[in-house]
Amino acid sequence: MRVAFDVLVSLQLTSSDALRFRNRSFTIRGFKMKDFLCVLGLIFIIEGLPYFIFPEKLKVYLARIITVPDSTLRFLGITAMIAGLILLYFGRR
Repeated sequence: MRVAFDVLVSLQLTSSDALRFRNRSFTIRGFKMKDFLCVLGLIFIIEGLPYFIFPEKLKVYLARIITVPDSTLRFLGITAMIAGLILLYFGRR
């Protein structure tokens, strides 16, 4: 981001134009990168909680998951993805 600011300054734009560009949130087809980074951060926090709170139980759970059939894991995965899509749909409405 600093490089882009320096480029604007080197193009002799006014400082207010350069600051406006620097404080702008980048969008990709209307999707704000700030929102994406916030969501990604929340995912890492939620994923890391079980490892931090009860690591010994998690080891036992992960050892048991090897015995679960692939079809059951796929069903749970698709169910979680559909639930996530539904939550996104209602959250963005």
